Amino acid sequence: MYRVTPHSEWRSKQFTEEFEALAFPLMGAMKVKRACQILGESDSRMWLMLIAGVKAAHARLSFDNVVWLRADEMVRSEGRKYLTVFADRNAKWVLVAKPGKDYFV
Repeated sequence: MYRVTPHSEWRSKQFTEEFEALAFPLMGAMKVKRACQILGESDSRMWLMLIAGVKAAHARLSFDNVVWLRADEMVRSEGRKYLTVFADRNAKWVLVAKPGKDYFV
């Protein structure tokens, strides 16, 4: 059982707080398309809600307690499309993921 408290600054005007508290853990546990089928909502509205929630959470993110930083490059699709991931090694938490693999990232 997950308890999610949606924050008022990113809460959608289209959905109730209770619906968002149900939808976020559901979308985290399975593909968004499947969660939309279960909830009976369109995937475009759910993606907008999810993206707004992620942006708000990212704005509150603090890097003050990061001691060890780990960087890793991986292929994100076939071909030469790379993804560089920066993570906190102690907390095992992804901080930032950016497309690319050179020093411009």
